[in-house]
Amino acid sequence: MPSRLLRIDGTASSTAQAVSGTVTLIETAAAAAVPYVALSYCWGPYTADIRTTVAANLREHMHGIAVAALPRTVQDAILVVARLGVSYIWVDALCIVQDDPADWTREAATMVDVYAHSHFTISAKGPDSCHQGFLGPQLFGAPEWQRPVPVDAVPSVVLSGGGARPNQKIMVRGGRVDHADSAARRFALDTRGWCLQETVLPRRRLVFDGCEMSWHCLECALCE
Repeated sequence: MPSRLLRIDGTASSTAQAVSGTVTLIETAAAAAVPYVALSYCWGPYTADIRTTVAANLREHMHGIAVAALPRTVQDAILVVARLGVSYIWVDALCIVQDDPADWTREAATMVDVYAHSHFTISAKGPDSCHQGFLGPQLFGAPEWQRPVPVDAVPSVVLSGGGARPNQKIMVRGGRVDHADSAARRFALDTRGWCLQETVLPRRRLVFDGCEMSWHCLECALCE
């Protein structure tokens, strides 16, 4: 387990748009192992006002941090984790004491384990800054990109498992998929060598890239 985790003290229903309440920084040395989610994201070019853990506020963070005070990407990740029923998340800005060189060196050396042993990792590839967030309308969900079409209107479509069900629809894309592939190469998260481990080490990844949400694990890769 990581040396520190954020415990999600608030709750989120299946339709919640935000997590109310706080997260609490906990030290795990004497704690039993718990499932946690790791966050892979970009801080962005403007880092001065990002809420981080430093020596001066370490004890304060161990008494609770208002979710609303955190960058939008971190808030979105906390919401996803809470809605999936997991109570702990690891975020580098808050789980590493950023102005303590000894702590940073020690924790950076364990990141291989943080991501490899995470229950799953959220990859926020879409935003170039943690202030932007990654939830909300996605490109592939836009009506100008794809639209629902009744299956019986597309006779060439053959579905496994017994064919089409009454009123079933499929999503037809008018856009070019290679446009999405081109966009993916411009994601800031994909341009940083440091983040490569955050892609290859987790056993499971939930990826938000601004086009759609996708799931990657050792058995399959699925997208919306």
